[in-house]
Amino acid sequence: MTIASDEIKKLAWLARLELDEAEIGKLKTELSAILDHFQILNEVETEAIDLHQTGTGTPLRNDIPCESLSKAEALKNAPAIKDGMFNVPKVI
Repeated sequence: MTIASDEIKKLAWLARLELDEAEIGKLKTELSAILDHFQILNEVETEAIDLHQTGTGTPLRNDIPCESLSKAEALKNAPAIKDGMFNVPKVI
């Protein structure tokens, strides 16, 4: 499958790339080769392949409510505290 120079120029414009004619020619060859490989992959028969695992269940733990940290315990290791809250530097 070949890709047209106009398509490469449009892709270059979308990616904000400045390409000269030599680079466009090289990309045309390389992208055409990549598209040829995808064409081969499209011809592979995959109907008989089962992609879904069944019976495995969810690997996550149950979401069970539990006691949270007290305010004093949460602030215990804070490098800076102001008015009972974490004091962090201003980010602009």
